[in-house]
Amino acid sequence: MNIAAVQSTIFLPWFMLAFFICFQGVICFRPIVLVHGILNGPAEFKDFLKILETYHPGTPTVVIDAYNDFQSFDSMWLQLHDVSKLIMNKTSHFEDGYNLLCFSQGGLLCRSFIQSEDKHRVRNFISLSSPQGGQYGNTVYIHFHLIKEEAYRFFYTLEGQRWSVGNYWNDPHHHEMYLKYNTFLPKMDNSVITEQSAKYKRNLLQLNNFILIGGPDDGVITPWQSSQFSIFDENEQVVNYKDRHLYKTDAIGLKTLEEQNKLHFCTVPGVFHTKWHGNLTVFKQCIEQWLD
Repeated sequence: MNIAAVQSTIFLPWFMLAFFICFQGVICFRPIVLVHGILNGPAEFKDFLKILETYHPGTPTVVIDAYNDFQSFDSMWLQLHDVSKLIMNKTSHFEDGYNLLCFSQGGLLCRSFIQSEDKHRVRNFISLSSPQGGQYGNTVYIHFHLIKEEAYRFFYTLEGQRWSVGNYWNDPHHHEMYLKYNTFLPKMDNSVITEQSAKYKRNLLQLNNFILIGGPDDGVITPWQSSQFSIFDENEQVVNYKDRHLYKTDAIGLKTLEEQNKLHFCTVPGVFHTKWHGNLTVFKQCIEQWLD
């Protein structure tokens, strides 16, 4: 059975299932929405769904089925527009909100959704090995036939900005070009001020909790600390998120969230990029407590 069929099977009895569980005195779990990463689709979460059913049986679950496989290279703005509409449509009946778990590129897409949508109603946002600080590095998983030192020549062009990776390519050696020609991440980070900047910060601050998960053996997100908002400097040394202008000026609300004890970090060694969502240790240490 394909994931779409599974999704439909799960979706139909949600209201009855939620009613039965909650009113029989059994623990109710808040709905969860899942968004996949680059070069993949809903099937990416098959192992996570098995873990979820074991430890949180009956959790209403929405797996977003959009921009799968090679379509995931489409621009982040295009994906944001369409995925936002999908999420809002599929969660319209979750009156008490829902949790959002998004993997890899999907985590940056989901962060942008939260920032852009005034009525997102996300309670806890779990960013699972996502390039929140951008990407700068060759990986063992995705090859662009470009070496990292030269990739900016393509990504920081009109054509390069039609590719999702170009939209968050953060080259520390060409920071001014990044700010000038990257049309996506600098705006979502409020590094480039727009008429949406106040909204981007305000909406992120609606979260109950923002959880950032990553680890040193990821092998794809570069630097791996980008999954927790850290970036490279011009010497390719890691700049801790607290030392970034983004944090110091509270540009998108990270400092406020941390002061309110709503920003959380979970670092797990020994996990390769494609294994995060099916890893039981990651689930127990980093995810389960936030599935209220």
